[in-house]
Amino acid sequence: MLKHHTSSAFPVYTLNVNETKNYFLKVGEAIDKHDYDTAIKFATNTIDNINQSLLVSVLNHRAYAFAMNGQFDKGIKDAKQMISIAPTLPLCHERFGFLYAMSGRQQKAIVAYEAALKRIELQEKINDSQKAQEHSHHEPIVNEKALATQRDNSRIDFLMALPTELSYYIISDLGDDDKDLVECILVSRKWRELIVGCPIVWMCLSIDDSDVGDILPILPNIAPFVQDLMVTKNNRFKILKVLELEAITLRNIHPNSIQLLESSFLWQVRATLTKLELHFGEGEIVFKLSDLLYIFPYLTILIYTTTKPLSNIGIEEKPISENHPLEDLQLRAQSISRQVICPLLQKCQEIRRLVLDGCWDNDILHDINARCLNLEVLGYNPYSNVTQLKRQNNKGDIVGICEFYTLEGGDRYGISPNDLLPIIQKNMKRLEVLVAAFSISESQQAGYIPIVEHLGQEYNDLWLPNLRELTFWSDPKGLMESLFLRSISGCKSLEILDVTYACHTSAIVDTLRILPPLKRLELKQSQDEAGDTDLKQLFKYYAEASTNTVSTVPTLEYIHLDDCKGVTNEVLANLGDIPTLTKAMFYGHSRVSEKGIQCFFKKLTKITDFVLGSLDNVTDNTIMALGDLPCLQALALENLPHISDRGIISLIDKTVNLKRLDLMQCTTITGFAIEYAKRKNVIVKIEH
Repeated sequence: MLKHHTSSAFPVYTLNVNETKNYFLKVGEAIDKHDYDTAIKFATNTIDNINQSLLVSVLNHRAYAFAMNGQFDKGIKDAKQMISIAPTLPLCHERFGFLYAMSGRQQKAIVAYEAALKRIELQEKINDSQKAQEHSHHEPIVNEKALATQRDNSRIDFLMALPTELSYYIISDLGDDDKDLVECILVSRKWRELIVGCPIVWMCLSIDDSDVGDILPILPNIAPFVQDLMVTKNNRFKILKVLELEAITLRNIHPNSIQLLESSFLWQVRATLTKLELHFGEGEIVFKLSDLLYIFPYLTILIYTTTKPLSNIGIEEKPISENHPLEDLQLRAQSISRQVICPLLQKCQEIRRLVLDGCWDNDILHDINARCLNLEVLGYNPYSNVTQLKRQNNKGDIVGICEFYTLEGGDRYGISPNDLLPIIQKNMKRLEVLVAAFSISESQQAGYIPIVEHLGQEYNDLWLPNLRELTFWSDPKGLMESLFLRSISGCKSLEILDVTYACHTSAIVDTLRILPPLKRLELKQSQDEAGDTDLKQLFKYYAEASTNTVSTVPTLEYIHLDDCKGVTNEVLANLGDIPTLTKAMFYGHSRVSEKGIQCFFKKLTKITDFVLGSLDNVTDNTIMALGDLPCLQALALENLPHISDRGIISLIDKTVNLKRLDLMQCTTITGFAIEYAKRKNVIVKIEH
């Protein structure tokens, strides 16, 4: 049996295996004699001895090490395992008390020390021969318990000593995780009263089966504060009885729970609910939009996601108000038909933000253009995130779409100009953000140029004077590219330009050189090899503008160049002369040498974020050069087949401020370099 050590604060470094070894030798002797009953007896003794002596001793030492390293929860877990193995051993309970005392939980430490003392007293009664030995350890535990009692009586509750407003401010930092709030509520009665009465932390409440048992008892107290509720399991609708909610989010709802939508539980909040978010997975029944708008007559925000087609669950049956107050509608489905959208737009004429993901009938755009008179933000199969509404709509405000997002056009698949341009033209004086991709059907290919030239004439007056951000994918001939460039001519507000498949670099540069410098420029997949001269001129213009002490206009801060045939060493040299650059993405440029890249790096004195990828001529020497960037904080490397651990380790050693390293498809980097970076406090993310 394990001997009881002198003090829980410092275990004795001994591990006596002799007793276990002797038991095990007897197992072998009994088997040789075919005395299997005796073999079983001694084998059982061996197992008990391993558990109660060797394992407990090792756990005791590890628990102590955890405590000295500040990992009290792990140490307590080891102490609990010690007690489960040898519940009558005083040492296990003493170690338990030591860990609680070290972590500041004095009341639990006192209980553990009392348990240790009771075990000693019990052993004294059972075996008087050990009485003197155990009594010698009785006094230290009494002293440890007395010290814990003294600490418990003299502790100060700093949270309760602060002014209530300041305590609320501290508690609000826990508001993102309801589990943290629940743990704090269990600390004491005073903490419970303080936290339950803090309005700000209960405004957004998320409940699932893991914490509903702790939330339900306090629900009547926090109900007046809850405005936004997320329910992520099936059987918790009963909590809605006591809430007057403004927002509900339901995720992973089982089909058997669908009928609860029209039950008294959700009807209980129909008069106050203004936001509803529903997400349905595979094989689940979905609500008809008509049901939702009928049940919730004051709903202003509806987010609805399903993996099913939205063609047969639209607006029908229910008598919905002709002027429903819905302002923000976001639908995502396998497909969204015109038969669903048209009746909905007729019933909900106050819509200001509309996001449709799954529309393949572009005639819907004409319906939106004709019916949505108050629309401000439109997302049509959007590639990027669609911004939220920024403000309340005031009567008398100028109406019109100010942000328009369409699908990705990276594969030259977009929207027909006949469908897209009417919306742009109607809202051209209001548009601030435009993400657009055009496509031409196969039947139009033969007469492509005459069609686009005709559109260019029809929309000759297209001008976007207030545009801040323009993203577009050029058509194969670059004719729509010319239309867009003409539309931003003289636009003083443009800050971001993102062009994919640019056909005429010279036209882009000519347009930008008569505008104030951009903050962000992205050029991707351009096959125009003759564009190097134009890019050199543009970056020289930006470099000169950045050194102009008279001008207050900010210059280029973010550059993204992806597989552009016009990018050369000389282009990079001019780009590096722009002192305002802080972020850069650089992919796949065949006309750039490794030396040209390294020379470019030497000029980037203010770069904080850098992405480098798909370059065959990048080696460890290039990666090492990145270590000389004084402000570099985040670096992403993608598909670089000729770099190794040597380059990464050298980079880590040289850089001063690097905090994050992303490695994507860099299969030559091993776990050795990754662990080395982590030891240097660099966060590493890996994608294969």
